[in-house]
Amino acid sequence: MTYAALLIRFLITPIIVLTFLIIWDRTRNRRHGTTLQGRSPFMILGALVGIAILYTIPWDSHLIVIRVWWYRPALVSGISFSSIPLEELIFFPLQTLFIGIWFVWLVPRVASRGIAANGGHGVGEDTRSNDRANMAPLIASVVGGCLWLVALLILRLGWRPGTYLGWELVWALPPLTLQLGLGGDILWTYRRLVCAVVIPVVVYLSSVDTLAIHEGIWTIDPHQSLGILLGGQLPLEELVFFSVTTALVVFGLVLGVATESRRRFHRYQAALRGK
Repeated sequence: MTYAALLIRFLITPIIVLTFLIIWDRTRNRRHGTTLQGRSPFMILGALVGIAILYTIPWDSHLIVIRVWWYRPALVSGISFSSIPLEELIFFPLQTLFIGIWFVWLVPRVASRGIAANGGHGVGEDTRSNDRANMAPLIASVVGGCLWLVALLILRLGWRPGTYLGWELVWALPPLTLQLGLGGDILWTYRRLVCAVVIPVVVYLSSVDTLAIHEGIWTIDPHQSLGILLGGQLPLEELVFFSVTTALVVFGLVLGVATESRRRFHRYQAALRGK
């Protein structure tokens, strides 16, 4: 199987199917959950696609150059940009689109159930739950900052088996920590939706990645990874990659669409203007 065939079968086809399902939902007037009716998710998704491309290219190019992974020449087109095969460049927006379309399809099935209209909190949530939500941004900022420093230390010390994981965390943790720091309490409120989107996507993409490695489309350098293989095939770092990238997209969508985020943004604007 070529890289292009992998994209067509496991990303483009599901995107098309989910798009038709969303259109079918719209014809039946199935709406989003009341507390998520803010900006259009498609507008947010478009912005996330652009950010994913721009933010990922330098990182991906660097890891290819230092041979953290490589591609079998016979299974890619041979067209590349900044050392990145064309198929890999297409993968960035396709992964983001796939996650976003899955999110849009799932919202009316999850957000409208178990999330009440009383400020966005689930039915029966108590004060302790609200306290955990309020603490989420602080905890996320501290944990994210500590993990980022550990990853940076791994790279600075030149511990070769930690190369992939180190670059992964140094790259992913700043935006992830920023999202959690600014809206961790909002994400906690929508934790059921977040988990319902993230977990199936991570399992699915990790399975596709396992197939790609088995087919030899790409190979992870065993000397620059921890050597922990899940199911005897999938490097732990690949699971981490799909976990953090999926979380980044889903967090961005939830924070971009939720009405709570818009109100908070207006408060920040007013504070900056001194009002």
